[in-house]
Amino acid sequence: MAQLSRTKRVWLTSMGIVVVVASISSRAVAEPPAPLEREGDRAASAYADGEVLEQLRRLAAVPGESSRDIAAFLAHPASPGETLFPFDLLLLSQKGHEFVTAAYRFERDASLIWRTGDYWGRVCRQYVVQPPRVTSETVECPPNTPEWPAGRGD
Repeated sequence: MAQLSRTKRVWLTSMGIVVVVASISSRAVAEPPAPLEREGDRAASAYADGEVLEQLRRLAAVPGESSRDIAAFLAHPASPGETLFPFDLLLLSQKGHEFVTAAYRFERDASLIWRTGDYWGRVCRQYVVQPPRVTSETVECPPNTPEWPAGRGD
């Protein structure tokens, strides 16, 4: 009789583990990715850490380049409005040689599972441009940062 009780406990424990694993697995498949895990955010991050940073380094290497010229670059749309999957920049603030920007990447919804719709991926960076050196740091986007660049979806 004690053997039957032990077998029942093992069986119930096994079933409990199966239910927990099934629950976790179904949630992983059924829920859309968290906002920071979206492809658009990753693409915007790669753009901010790649093309934008490289252009800032080129500008910083030009003798006589001013903070005003760098701010103009950061405030200029990154790609024309007719581009299928555009990138964009928004200068959020400037204090001397420090520039806080939002980088955007437009993503079409290609998911067959979550159907989240088209959206703009977004990341924020603080660039410190002190010729000839340029540094970049990931920062949290300020609360008033637009979800998409002006004129691109309003």
